Order: sequence, then C-alpha cells, then structure tokens
Amino acid sequence: MPKLEYLKKLNWSIVGVILAVGFGLFGIYSYFHKEKPKVVFEITNESDVFNINKPLKELVISFQNENIQEKNLNLRILTIKIQNTGEIDILQNYYDNSLKWGLEVKNGKIIEARLVNSNSGYLNSENLQPRIDEDVFINLQKVIFEKDKYFILELLVLHSKEHTPTIIPKGKIAGIENISLLESWKNQGKMRFLDELFAGSFSIQISRFIFYTLLTFAIIAIIGLIVETTDKRKTARYAAKRKQFKERLIADNIDNPLGQSLLNFYNKYGIDYIKQLLKIISNQEKLINIIETFKLIENNKELYKYIKDNIAESPNVALIFFIGDLLNQKAIIFDNDNKPNATQELASALKKLLESIRNFIASS
Repeated sequence: MPKLEYLKKLNWSIVGVILAVGFGLFGIYSYFHKEKPKVVFEITNESDVFNINKPLKELVISFQNENIQEKNLNLRILTIKIQNTGEIDILQNYYDNSLKWGLEVKNGKIIEARLVNSNSGYLNSENLQPRIDEDVFINLQKVIFEKDKYFILELLVLHSKEHTPTIIPKGKIAGIENISLLESWKNQGKMRFLDELFAGSFSIQISRFIFYTLLTFAIIAIIGLIVETTDKRKTARYAAKRKQFKERLIADNIDNPLGQSLLNFYNKYGIDYIKQLLKIISNQEKLINIIETFKLIENNKELYKYIKDNIAESPNVALIFFIGDLLNQKAIIFDNDNKPNATQELASALKKLLESIRNFIASS
C-alpha cells in the first residue's frame, strides 16, 4: 500500500477538471466532425495455380488450348477483400454514375471472377453481379455499402511471368478522395504493431484516445478511492487499538502517581521524549546539568514565570520541568556525595512504559 501513497496526495479537483475538459473536447469534436465513408481494397492472398521451380521439357501445361509454360505464362489466384471502413453507409447516390465501379487488373488477363465470402446477406452475387469487361476489368453494381460490411472476390488471372499483375481500384464515391489499396498478404506472419495500433479512421483514433484517457483517470480514481477507504479503515482500527492501549495503561497506573506522571508526559510529547528521559536518568552527568538548569530557572522568579507562560510547552523545556517534577516527587534522589540518581521505582516504571509502547507498535 505505501507504493500507492502518491494517490492520497493526488489533487482530485484537478482530475475532475481534466475529465470535464476531456468530455468537453469530445463533445466539441463530435459536433464539428463530419462523418465520412472510406473504402479499402485489401489483397489478402496471392498464389500461383502451378508452382514449378524447374521447368521440365516433357511437361506440358495447357490452358484454353495454350501451352502456358512454353509461352512463359502463369496462372495466379488473387483474393481481394473490399470493405467500407468508414463511419457512414455508402448509398447508391454517392457513386459517380458516369464512371465504372470496380477494379482493374494491370499486366494480366482476368479469366474468372467470383464472390467467395461476405459479412452481409445483401452483398451477394445477385446484387453485386461481378462481371468481367475487356478481360481486365471487374465491373460491380453500385449497391448500398453499409459501414463495416465487406465482400471478398477471388480472381483467376493469366499473366506473363515477367510481370506481376497489379490491382487498381476504380470508380468515384462522394466523400472519398482516394480508394485505399492494401497488400496484407505480403506481411502475413509478420507483426504489424503500428498498423494495428493506429487502425481505423481519424475519428476512431480521436475517440480511442479520449476513451482510454478517461478510462485511465477512472481507474486511478477507483484505485485512489480504494486506497483512501482502506487507509481510513486502518486509521480507525489503529485509533481504536490505541485508545484501548491508553485505557489499559491508565488502569495499570491508577494507584501509581509516578506511573501516571510518566503516562501523561508520554501522551503529550510521545515516545521519543520518553526515550530521551531514560537516557538522561541513566547518565549522571547529563542529569546533573538538567537539574542545575532547572534550579537556576526555579530560583529566578521572573525567569520561571516567563518560561512557564511562554515556552514551557516546548518539548525540550517541558523535559527540564518534568525532571524538576520528578525531583520534587523524590523519584530522583541525591546520594551521600550529593549526586542525583533515579530511584529504582522510576527506572522500572520508565522501562515498563517503553516496553508496553514497543509491544503496542509491534502489534500494530
């Protein structure tokens, strides 16, 4: 729990302001932001129909009455995913009717095109009607293209081995400057951390940033509340235990005036000055100096009154006066050489009090 101590010092009013500003910025952004469509053509896979590394003279590969191996041709399958990754649905009136909508294959001849998958029952072969025009173009119907929906085309392309076929998206949709083309198949098996991290439109990035920022502050606030509640409970338990401890000490010293004096001094000034008192009474030279200082003050009525009225509450001064009180209580006596010594009763009472305090601290 000490590692989370900083949470207690956190200015929660500042957190509140940040949250308010975050929601405010999100509201302003939402008000002024104009949602746009976005279409992505993604080549998810490319593979050769025949993968022959070393040509054989006896091997003949014929396609449509052509020896494609002899003519240095190749048959290639391309899988293309076409998706609306934007923020709104693309309606039929968004398309430019003067332009074809679909895709062109450069450096190749389209042999076959078919729809193989879709996450929309509406985006089917009957509605899309993929049609091959002039062997190089796939013409698609200008259907309603809802956001997050996609369909997948599979093309069989005949091309020269010297030139790899390329895909070119065609058509114009209102709100889209350029239709994106991705070749994700080239990165299969590779980590594309940045692509995944920044996936989505700009508005999605903004929303993601605001959401995670607010989530972070919410988590901090929850943790801070847990820490604060736990500390309050711990403090309350400690206070109750300390109260019981004091009550027990008072009960143990109810018939012992010396014990009561020590207990009152401890309650007012703490364990450090009880330790200091024990060091002083255990060192005769220090005890002599303290007693001489006290007598000097006591014998000067004006000085005594001034100290009592102004600085007697200072722990160090209070320690001098307390030793003077112990002297008057005969808890400190003078031997035959006129040197002060603590009585066995005072030394035992001090050690007993310190032991009780240490046991209480250890159990807390």
